[in-house]
Amino acid sequence: MKRRSEILRHRTLTTGLVVFASLCVLSAVPGTASAVPSEIVSEVFSSAREAVVLVTYSTRVAMGDVRSGQQAFRPGVIVSEEGLVMIPGHAAIADRVPFNIRVQTEAGREYDAQLLGKDPSINIVFIQIDNPEGEAFPFLEFEENPQVSIGDDVIAVGLLPRTLNYERTFRVARVNGMSENPRPVYTTDLPAPLPPGYWGAPVINAEGKGVGVVGFELSDRDGGILYRRHGYPLLFTSDLFYSLIENPPKEVLNEAEDISAMGVYTQPLTEDLARYWGLEKPGGIIISTVVAQSPAEKAGLRQGDVIVTFDGEPITATEDSEVLDFTKMVQEKEIGSEVDVSVIRIAQREREEGELGPAWEAEQLTIPLLMEKRPKSALQADMYENEQFGVTVREITLDVVFSQNLDPETQGVVVHRIESGGWSALGGLRRGDLVTKVGNFDVQSLDDFQKALELAAQVKPPNVYLVIIRGGRNVFIRVQTAW
Repeated sequence: MKRRSEILRHRTLTTGLVVFASLCVLSAVPGTASAVPSEIVSEVFSSAREAVVLVTYSTRVAMGDVRSGQQAFRPGVIVSEEGLVMIPGHAAIADRVPFNIRVQTEAGREYDAQLLGKDPSINIVFIQIDNPEGEAFPFLEFEENPQVSIGDDVIAVGLLPRTLNYERTFRVARVNGMSENPRPVYTTDLPAPLPPGYWGAPVINAEGKGVGVVGFELSDRDGGILYRRHGYPLLFTSDLFYSLIENPPKEVLNEAEDISAMGVYTQPLTEDLARYWGLEKPGGIIISTVVAQSPAEKAGLRQGDVIVTFDGEPITATEDSEVLDFTKMVQEKEIGSEVDVSVIRIAQREREEGELGPAWEAEQLTIPLLMEKRPKSALQADMYENEQFGVTVREITLDVVFSQNLDPETQGVVVHRIESGGWSALGGLRRGDLVTKVGNFDVQSLDDFQKALELAAQVKPPNVYLVIIRGGRNVFIRVQTAW
């Protein structure tokens, strides 16, 4: 892998480092002023900011119930000239998988990116920017053996929130503690809770060298196994992941195929909702959507039902993070097995005289549910690539239908990748578009799409017209050809 050090050059830092070295003898008292001269901070920030990117993606719970289409943003840091990017490991925890990944540079250019994998030893996910033209990206070079000590001042480069256009920003922090077992990690005086724009932010020393990233360990619920120091922002020094930059994880975080599913969207029964419905206590799983023709629909489960026991196990979720526990329970059930689901079914009743607001009545039911195999997801979808048109499409899957709020009966193919500068890109086709028609031919499958483009290659028309669904509405696209 090529490496270059122009991004974090420190040729202008020599004078300032003398000042910094003399000031670092000050004791590390939390909250004390930074010992890093402002000109050094400015130089480090200017050199590193181009390597910090905005990464957006959708997430879905891969196992059990269907919870897809949740949008997320995180800072990422480019760590190779070819476009290898590190993002916070919480993008892929337990059974939650990111897809439709996009990377936006500080210059405003956007790229598709592919999920590579996550090494079990550290909570960092690696993605790769699609780079067919071999573009050289500005990147941050990390130290193989960083020298970090309690009392050091470091600079974290992150992103401001969406309301401030995700502009690059920084914080000067002091290393103020260390935990040695089971492996050394450092703490800093960065605020807790940490703003999301600093999750995974690169950490740079006053010499302009990358020494680590801000990170979090995983809890047991999130899939943490080796290290249990979750909930507090830590400094993962670069010796923990340096070898992964040279040899990033190759195991793609695909989903297992044989997983049980109910076919529901869910959310926790919070204290507010329990009070609104007049229930005795919070805790449970609310079914917010029932997927058509799913096991849940066949069993007679309804939108608004609150699951309180599942196969005899009590369900007490009150927070989003606890929904994963329920998801794992569903996942562990054998396909074809029958389980009893106890739900509280809430219905509106007539208000009594003098009663204000909506009035509810609840009954508890036990419903037998036959577990079925989870439908294929976007990560498992079959694909078709047409090099002439510069487009790769995949079959439409249930998670895409729900993430785009489409009718469950919608048919077509989803644009997965667009070749930069190709016919489709120049015609305005975008990743995520749903193609329903090519010329006069309806597209219901990959075979339909392939046959339509192969026919176009025989006829060689100057233009090929597509009908797509974008943002919930039909759009016509004209693709100019150059046979």
